[in-house]
Amino acid sequence: MWIFDSYYKGCVHLWARDRGLSRTGIDYPPSFYLHLKDPHAYAEMIEALECLFRVEECSFKTIYGPLDGYRIYAERSVAEKIEKQTRYAAELYNVDVRRDQQYLAQQDLFPCGEQDESRFSPDFNSPLRLMELRFSGDPGRKREISGVEVCMERPRRLEGRERIVLSDLLEIIRVHDPDVILFPQADLWTQLMVEKAKRYSLDPSFSRSGWFRRMAARSYWSYGKVNHKDRGDTPDYVRRMQQELFDLLAEARSQEELQRIEPRAQEVHRRYMAELGEVDVRELAIHRRVSRLSYSRKCAEASAMKAHRKEGIPLAPGMEIGYVMRDAAKWAVDIERDAFEFDVAYYSKLLKKAWSEVAFVFLK
Repeated sequence: MWIFDSYYKGCVHLWARDRGLSRTGIDYPPSFYLHLKDPHAYAEMIEALECLFRVEECSFKTIYGPLDGYRIYAERSVAEKIEKQTRYAAELYNVDVRRDQQYLAQQDLFPCGEQDESRFSPDFNSPLRLMELRFSGDPGRKREISGVEVCMERPRRLEGRERIVLSDLLEIIRVHDPDVILFPQADLWTQLMVEKAKRYSLDPSFSRSGWFRRMAARSYWSYGKVNHKDRGDTPDYVRRMQQELFDLLAEARSQEELQRIEPRAQEVHRRYMAELGEVDVRELAIHRRVSRLSYSRKCAEASAMKAHRKEGIPLAPGMEIGYVMRDAAKWAVDIERDAFEFDVAYYSKLLKKAWSEVAFVFLK
């Protein structure tokens, strides 16, 4: 069973490919594990819990080793009360783990792989049926579905009146029933398709479950995750210089070879600085995802959002915007498609900063 989606809604739902599409619903009540270093000191609390909930004495494995304790079939709120009543002496496990993830771990299942494969391997064959969509126009500026290219084994182009285009698209999706649909600006186009489908009394067939969930943007860091800085907000021109420098560094196999490469690397930096004034302005666009809709201070993102609103483009958290810095001293920017000039000094600083992040390897 090749699982490609799981969630909890009344029960644990698993979507999988197993000789065809399968959807399984498993009743899996909430539970968590409790370990007390001195269980006799909390005997009355345990008795009270047994009167209210299903409580099982058990041994369970943790990353610190096996522990003896209890499995309590109750919601998170009960765990929080136990924590307070024991004055944080209780050790609680699985309180914050999603219920579908608990089930998968208990059954020794994992997504995106067969049971005889390694769950830690980054390489796997996907049996999923894929469809790509390429819409015409800008969903933020012109809220109309006038054309779309459907990319499968045999690409198909749909054009014409909005109702007919949308009806034909939804019928193609219904017939081919893809597991994954990929398309740029999916958050905006999906919302628009749902609204238009309701207006024309069409069945939005791209949701097998019949419901949709819009993911909010996150502006916080979460523990338990490896994070890295995405180069997606780096202008193409700066990124191209970085890539040339990385390719040079990849040739070195020792500190001595690095020293011989240094003059060539410096020449790459000088060349990009010298040619900056003649670069196509579109190569200097900065792309960011909207994380908030208002700012209390002046910054490039605030100016970019103002410029988009001025053009009548609605903004929402998670939406990607592109802009070019026209005058950094005034935080003046132009949206990507309208930009025709840029602040040379500002982009020079970006090139110098990108160089400094590489140049330290040449220090003896």
